[in-house]
Amino acid sequence: MRIAWFISDHGYGHIMRNTPLILETLTRPGVELTVISAESHLEVLRRYVRPGQVEMIPFEKMDYGLEVIPGTLLIDVPRLEEGAAAYIADFDRRAAWAEQLLRRGGYDRAVVDMPVWALLGAKAAGVESVLITNFTWVEIYREYLPDALVEPFRRAYRAADRVLYYELSNPQYRALLPGGEDCGLTARPFDPVKVAAIRAAHRQPIVFCSIGFSNQGLAKPLQAGGLPYDFITTAELAMEGENVTRLGPVEDMQNYAAAADYCIAKAGWGTVAEILLAGKPAALMGRDTVAEDRMTIQQLEERRAAIKVQVDELADMAGVMARLVRFAENGFRPGHYRNNAPFIVDRLLAGH
Repeated sequence: MRIAWFISDHGYGHIMRNTPLILETLTRPGVELTVISAESHLEVLRRYVRPGQVEMIPFEKMDYGLEVIPGTLLIDVPRLEEGAAAYIADFDRRAAWAEQLLRRGGYDRAVVDMPVWALLGAKAAGVESVLITNFTWVEIYREYLPDALVEPFRRAYRAADRVLYYELSNPQYRALLPGGEDCGLTARPFDPVKVAAIRAAHRQPIVFCSIGFSNQGLAKPLQAGGLPYDFITTAELAMEGENVTRLGPVEDMQNYAAAADYCIAKAGWGTVAEILLAGKPAALMGRDTVAEDRMTIQQLEERRAAIKVQVDELADMAGVMARLVRFAENGFRPGHYRNNAPFIVDRLLAGH
């Protein structure tokens, strides 16, 4: 069975959540994989696979995504409208490229995490496609763009032959593409040795902080000095204090979530999955301007798995930590989640 795997390059969350699925797929006999994504994202994947184990095809700007105003998490609507229009105008070229790839390569299936033109190419090539995600751009774009720019995305998503819903998939995605299958969570596995080493390096409770690589950080550094915690932050999140460690780009963030006592993060699905699998209490940055984040946080609040903090509240880190500690001690319900990669791959390969 030959699979072409198309992965969004909007942030690193998509390549991170697909990596465990790719690794699981490689354990199945008779399966050959080709992964299509941006070169920077393929470079991440190369850290996990042996040379020659997976064919990799670089394709820059797989997905358009969002535009944020620098120094904020707010949407830059004029840039978004301009960029989305240009991306849609290129659908036909991209779909034709995908169709040619699938035909010439004799592929049996196209797995798609977000790039909608790959679904159109698969349909034209007569290759079964499987869309796997927790949201679509439709529910996000409809709040900012005219319907003339949203409708092409609706049509493209409906070209999917099968649909898988990740845990926390939002209701609008399910309504747009009904009849899909629930498939749970997945994330890169925790390394107990690395988790233990991270914990051993810190004497105070650890707070892991992540803002996601699709953002440009916040306008002002957050202040954590003097607080009785050790803060570990991702590269894009500036935080100052003698108790702060700032990580480099694209490290094994799941091990830091597992080592932490508390997490503060933007509500990207990949980060949330790692936090849930690690069973850690979290404060998630409210981003009511983005449907995916808003709906994810709402579901997690209902499950008592996280609390919401507004971005401007982060200026009072002592106050945020006081709320988070109270929540952890009174009301936090960690749930019983598992890394469902084997089941998800079963569904991706089903029917062949």
